[in-house]
Amino acid sequence: MSAGFISIDCGIENGNDYTDSETGISYTSDAQYVESGVNMKISDLFLSQTQNYQKLLSTVRSFPEGNSSCYTLKPTANGGGNKYLIRAFFMYGNYDLKSQPPLFKLYLNANEWDEVKLDNASQILIKEVIHNPPTDYIHVCL
Repeated sequence: MSAGFISIDCGIENGNDYTDSETGISYTSDAQYVESGVNMKISDLFLSQTQNYQKLLSTVRSFPEGNSSCYTLKPTANGGGNKYLIRAFFMYGNYDLKSQPPLFKLYLNANEWDEVKLDNASQILIKEVIHNPPTDYIHVCL
């Protein structure tokens, strides 16, 4: 993990951390940040369409139980008074072979941040927000 950054690859198995050769960003598994969901791989048909994000977008964490699930992040600097850039990448990739891209909302703590609406399996969507949390923890919920 780069100093001051929490870079998570959703869907990779715990212990399969890596450094992206293009960006130099070190990614870790999301397993230590969330308590639910299952790891899935996107369909091989869509791997070539992930372009510069091939490793990052080749797996996803799915929440088939349909309930809200939260990632609990604790930045190295105490939360209150600091601003954090939160960037999330989304791609459906037909991981469940249903050809039905999901639609869901994103929340920061209890506040709605944005909506994720993917039009097709190959679309890559990036959501960003600058957040000034009132506590030492940041809850990013889907």
